Amino acid sequence: MATVPPFTERHRSWAEFTQAFDVYKAATNQVLVVKEVINVARRNKSLRNQVQYQGLPDDEIPLVPTTLDPYQRKYICTHGWPCPSSGKRTSHHVRRTDCPFQLIAQWTESADGSWVIVPKRAVYTHNHQVSTGIYQQYPGIRQ
Repeated sequence: MATVPPFTERHRSWAEFTQAFDVYKAATNQVLVVKEVINVARRNKSLRNQVQYQGLPDDEIPLVPTTLDPYQRKYICTHGWPCPSSGKRTSHHVRRTDCPFQLIAQWTESADGSWVIVPKRAVYTHNHQVSTGIYQQYPGIRQ
């Protein structure tokens, strides 16, 4: 088990977040990928369908502005992907170890009314070694 330092930075755009997150990944020797993206339309539809907001006009529901698309991105370790298939052919050299690492980056409204991207529900633990030597072995890093 390896634990990495948390990523706690807040950002005002996905471009800023991605740039800072890329620096974090390289500094902590992690290969992280986007597993899931939730767009603003899906989030707002989910809010409108909640019991507490049924029958209310949109201006009384805390909807996410459509300019902030996507609403959320879920990052996982490259070793955390589920098994790709249940076919008959065997997979060789599979990275899958069911690694528990995850980080959800999500737009959140601040107390001053501005919107920022905040890391949430993060698990900073890997069930495999994390080191510079291993990190340098990944083809995507060497390019």
